[in-house]
Amino acid sequence: MERRIRPTPLLSSCNLLNVFRTGWALAGFVALGTILGCGAPEDSGDQSADVETRTDEIVTINPLAQPDEFKYVSPIAPLSTGTGDPAFCTPHAPHSMIMFTRDTSNFIQGMADNQGARGSWGKYGGSGSLRKLGGRPACGFLAESSNPYPFVILAKGANAPDGSVDRHLFWSKGNWTYDPYTSPPPSAQTQWAAIDGTQYATNGNPAVGTHNGELVVVYLKDNGQLAGNYWTGSAFSGTLSHPNLPTGWTGVGTPAIAFAESWSQKFSIFVRAKNASNQYRLYETFFETNHFTSAAGGGTGVWQQVTLPPGAPSLGSDPAYEFDNVQSFYSGTLYYRNGTRIYHLSASNGVDQFDNSTVKAILIGGSAPSISGNPVVIGGVFYEGGSHWVLARGAGNSIYFAESVSDDYLAPN
Repeated sequence: MERRIRPTPLLSSCNLLNVFRTGWALAGFVALGTILGCGAPEDSGDQSADVETRTDEIVTINPLAQPDEFKYVSPIAPLSTGTGDPAFCTPHAPHSMIMFTRDTSNFIQGMADNQGARGSWGKYGGSGSLRKLGGRPACGFLAESSNPYPFVILAKGANAPDGSVDRHLFWSKGNWTYDPYTSPPPSAQTQWAAIDGTQYATNGNPAVGTHNGELVVVYLKDNGQLAGNYWTGSAFSGTLSHPNLPTGWTGVGTPAIAFAESWSQKFSIFVRAKNASNQYRLYETFFETNHFTSAAGGGTGVWQQVTLPPGAPSLGSDPAYEFDNVQSFYSGTLYYRNGTRIYHLSASNGVDQFDNSTVKAILIGGSAPSISGNPVVIGGVFYEGGSHWVLARGAGNSIYFAESVSDDYLAPN
């Protein structure tokens, strides 16, 4: 997202309808009391010095204009035993989300944010939950809209309750209770269940996308092939396998998935791939209703390479992706880490044309805390006015949360 002062646009009929649809959220804003300070700034050894000079100079013609794309990058309530990449999801309620992280005992810990009132961490499933999980979690809310709000959480297993090795991909249905006074942690409603019979030695870490009642999980098999399942209303479908990546390239890490409106009207899926020379590329494919597909549709998934702009920092992490359809931003944004900074860039067509974008680091006044993990993101939902959210583990083993400024001061780059 390039920093610009937005001109008054002539909205399309699609964007006008979108403004009316999302305007209700303005009434739900709750001001944050005090924004926590950032952690230690990154050292000067980052590979991005050339990228920072590529951005446009800002001419402040509006006294309310913001100098940065993000308002803050702040640590949330610490969990001393937290480890690995976190997960978060929202019921599409302003200023509200649930977060998960694995602890050093390989149990999942959860915390709720009820319109800015953050609770405390609590073991998912309570003291009676004995299954240990070994990978990064992912979550997504289901279509039901009453309080408590149901969601699904997934994570790769480590050990069964009897202590034996069990590395299936597991899921559980839980509830988030809206209560801004006590903010209880999210609770489990079902036991962990394996999504299929496959066990994973290296991969099997999930990413979840949701849209209008649909919920899709994608992950990589140990051979680097993309696989996925969709929610049927009470459980997950059978496992679907995507055609292999182009010859010589193998998927690594955790994919990214989010529903892209714009011309696509499908879930966009991004996978980082590596070749025998340890070079990295980014590939994209799509999911529609109950099958992998291409950008143009059809019954079979098709890979297309995502080209980053010249001079962009290399991919040092798994990708993250969100699509923002509020106000008139209406674009998809990719995020990834290089060194200890998180970078973002938006597609000119909203979905896949990132090659002519401007790559920006998430910086607040020229600095940011040191980030060490893979980012996860949410777009298209207001937090405290910003509709781009980022979560990642960083300095001091803290989990950092970043919120953008309002889309009134942003434009797809």
